[in-house]
Amino acid sequence: MKRSMLLSIAITAACLIQAEQRIGWRGIVPLRSSRTQVERELGSFDLKCHCYKTENELVHIRYAKGPCTGDLPGWNVPAETVLSITVSPNKETAFSSLELNKEDFVKTTDDSFTSYYGNGNRGIRYSVSASGLITDVSYLPSIRDNHLWCAGFPLTDGGITAYVPYYEFHYETLDDITTRIGEFGIRLRKSPDYRGYVIVYGGQSKKIAGVAEFATIARDYLIKELETDPKAIRAINGGYREQPTVELFLIPSEWPAPVPTPTFSGILK
Repeated sequence: MKRSMLLSIAITAACLIQAEQRIGWRGIVPLRSSRTQVERELGSFDLKCHCYKTENELVHIRYAKGPCTGDLPGWNVPAETVLSITVSPNKETAFSSLELNKEDFVKTTDDSFTSYYGNGNRGIRYSVSASGLITDVSYLPSIRDNHLWCAGFPLTDGGITAYVPYYEFHYETLDDITTRIGEFGIRLRKSPDYRGYVIVYGGQSKKIAGVAEFATIARDYLIKELETDPKAIRAINGGYREQPTVELFLIPSEWPAPVPTPTFSGILK
């Protein structure tokens, strides 16, 4: 009897863990559900809004084009697998009405005063307007899904960050980078409660080792030439994009670091 009870508890716990891992929305789960399952649940794709419509929401879904490719690249799943779900309610809903434990979420804010509440374990992020209304809810791969990532792509943070770069540009040479980050360094020096991030991506014609060196030199330039506090600046080798790109982020020090978003595979150091 005791053994049977323990077995029952173990099975229940396993089911709860599985349910937590597969939170999703209306049975549609990132990295597990297919387009066929989506359209069985939501009906056909609406070409006017490029979304699915329900009585109460507009639903935008991104799909894999194949293993490691798609609108949210980096996941080793078959073509037509759901990568993310973004649900925008038609009716006004106050975020406070959900009565969530905010300690379970990481809060960030952008320049439009939209706040984001993300939980990486659950792979969920709420976007909340300045007036406290939910603008959309995103269901994303969880950090528990990182076993499905492709080589050369950074591990997901489960959607807890939704940062827009302070500045973004393409480059060809190291001088292209150092001559365009001066204003960023000055702004960072004047913002003691912020941390700066320089993410450098290689293009198809640039080796990743060179990109790592470029990122380090860009950081050293900000420290030596502009007297930026070394603790306030971090350089990140971002991987590969179609064109060599630099992203600059200026983020409150207590917030998580931005996650690089390469668009195709490479080997990260």
